[in-house]
Amino acid sequence: SFDVNGFRVSGITERSTGGTLSERRLYTATPQIAWKFSEWWKLELSYAYRLTNGETIPEVMSNATMFMLTYYPPKLSFFD
Repeated sequence: SFDVNGFRVSGITERSTGGTLSERRLYTATPQIAWKFSEWWKLELSYAYRLTNGETIPEVMSNATMFMLTYYPPKLSFFD
């Protein structure tokens, strides 16, 4: 899967007590791959890129990766 988001955030007013509220922008892109290689095991790998900037703040970029191996045990059930 591939997820892309963009947000533009601004306050209702440009002035607040003690300062101003400036507009900010946030962009994210996250490709992800999942592989269920047996009935009980699943492997997931994803990467996340995030970029935020605004009128009064510097541009900030972050990168993250995730690796997850999940075990789904069989359900235990009893019959009368």
